[in-house]
Amino acid sequence: MTFKRTHDSLAATKEFTLNLTSERTFRNAHIETKAIRRIRRRFDEFYRNHKHVRLIMFESLLRQVGVRTEFVQTEPIGKATVTYTINAPNVKVKAKFNLAQKVGVRKIYLLNEQSSLHFGKYYDSDGLELLNENIGAWETVNAHWACMYSTEDKVGFRLCKLRDATLHRGREFLNGVFDWAGLDYETGPEKQILEYNIELLEG
Repeated sequence: MTFKRTHDSLAATKEFTLNLTSERTFRNAHIETKAIRRIRRRFDEFYRNHKHVRLIMFESLLRQVGVRTEFVQTEPIGKATVTYTINAPNVKVKAKFNLAQKVGVRKIYLLNEQSSLHFGKYYDSDGLELLNENIGAWETVNAHWACMYSTEDKVGFRLCKLRDATLHRGREFLNGVFDWAGLDYETGPEKQILEYNIELLEG
């Protein structure tokens, strides 16, 4: 990671090698196959399209019988270089993608997430306010801006809708499996640069 300071800001740049993939294990034995990966993609799509079906409980059942998800190294498909320019109360994010091969890459996600145990309130420019599980797991945001907020700590962060990416809100907790609350961007593999701003809120 490299740093660059000016009179009013600090920029941190980090290069990420895209060489990890998630795989299922059963009692420490890898059981991932092409068929299982296809089934997992179908479950993910079903989860996003049927929000009232809580597949999070299915994940809990799998863990009880010894099935886990681990990240393992694979052949790199490229790199992502991300620069965070901090100028309080804003953090400007600029992500550059250099994919060596685009075969199999369907989506690019940039996750702006914190612990669900702290951030339990959502509100946006349309006047929508949601608490805890009512926030949902992967809901599209159509408002001009959206915010995740901690009512206990009196802090939050706000992101705006972009023309070249889809903004999603979400919050999930399952002990030992999921613990996140945030606002995430989704774009396609043809995207080479994505820029956005995170506004930090206090009070």
